[in-house]
Amino acid sequence: MHRPLIAVFRGGYSGESVISHQSAARMMQALDPARYTGVFVTVTREEWTCADRDEHPLPWDRASLRVDVGKGPEAVAAALIAIHGSPGENGLLQGYLDMLGIPYQTGGVLNMALTFSKFSTTAMLRQLGFPVAPSVLLLRDAQDAHERVQALGFPCFVKPDQSGSSLGVTKVKHPDALQAALDLAFQESEAVMVEGAVIGRELTCGVLRTAGTVRPMPVCEVRTSREFFDYEAKYHAQDTEE
Repeated sequence: MHRPLIAVFRGGYSGESVISHQSAARMMQALDPARYTGVFVTVTREEWTCADRDEHPLPWDRASLRVDVGKGPEAVAAALIAIHGSPGENGLLQGYLDMLGIPYQTGGVLNMALTFSKFSTTAMLRQLGFPVAPSVLLLRDAQDAHERVQALGFPCFVKPDQSGSSLGVTKVKHPDALQAALDLAFQESEAVMVEGAVIGRELTCGVLRTAGTVRPMPVCEVRTSREFFDYEAKYHAQDTEE
């Protein structure tokens, strides 16, 4: 019985790489080895490597995504992207896979590229008539940053425009804490969004598109004892409830 070759992509270019490896391991566990041959593709800025589910290195061709699992080079049939941040959440990897004709489980290039920018996402939602919090986009070394943020008021959230897992995000309650928050956010992204705080319950809802049908998943409420749903609350806190 032929078992399609499934590549699980992990790693990436951001501080979320550790979480990516955990996500990839869970994806691999979910792949039935009786039906699929799963391999890991680890992406770093320096190199891409390939290994089997037991972490044994495999010979492969990155340009064509063909892997030799013991029977000669075989084309990857589908990809599962577990990379958090760039290049897995910003459309770069999706475009590469599209050019090779390899299907994957995330949104497409436009979807991923647009939504990876927090400011672009909220700007589009605002244009479409959805109520969103007021925000400003700041570039590094902007001379009027404090004045523009002052117009939003406090508390506010300072967020790297292009980053995930709440890395570099700070809730700022007073003007004297703003500069430190900006410095932290600029470590993660070349642009920073500062957004007015919205106080309320935190809800999330995944959406799946399968066979041309869009299906929303059940709405999930996030509860945490921390100031907001930050990196610690997402991945380490024992009292976070979803």
